[in-house]
Amino acid sequence: MFGMTVLAASGDYGSSCGQPGGRAHVLYPTSDPWVTSVGGTQIGNVSGSSFTEDTWTNFGVTGGGISDIFALPRWQRHAHVPVSGNPGGHHGRGVPDIAGFADGYDIVLGGATVVGVGGTSEAAPLYAGLVAILNARLRRRVGYLNPTFYRHHRAIFRDVDDGASNATFGAPGYISGSGWDACTGWGSIKGTAFLRVLRR
Repeated sequence: MFGMTVLAASGDYGSSCGQPGGRAHVLYPTSDPWVTSVGGTQIGNVSGSSFTEDTWTNFGVTGGGISDIFALPRWQRHAHVPVSGNPGGHHGRGVPDIAGFADGYDIVLGGATVVGVGGTSEAAPLYAGLVAILNARLRRRVGYLNPTFYRHHRAIFRDVDDGASNATFGAPGYISGSGWDACTGWGSIKGTAFLRVLRR
């Protein structure tokens, strides 16, 4: 779409999006097929360069689910996107596509350091920074990434497969499992591997 990469946070209130009523929801614009939807992860068991990465459920819960509005995109047809957990089991656009660290950043605001700012609204800018670096390295705009993510997911992503649920407020949730799921998408990006794919 005009050679632009558009990223949006999947939300911080799990499958309900913080809405009462016991139904699952997804946010807009993250559910738009022209947008790359970014869910959240958290890091643990850090020892040197070794660590584990899990679904973000610490002081918020990563958003994710199935759109009632947008149809299943062509590039998601082989990702085993489940039907909605709501009655009727609608089969639509699944979110998120990818996930990144959402468990708390220290940021400088007005000259003061604010500690522990987290959420998927932190994970999306994290990847916007990666896209800027990739654009500079490749000397071109990488543009619309979703078809590339789904075509080359085996090479690009660190899968998040911890069995966590993003169910909140009595709404049906989704489970983080092997491959694509409606908690963390394909998982977190391996930047160097992604650069190699884009160079090809």
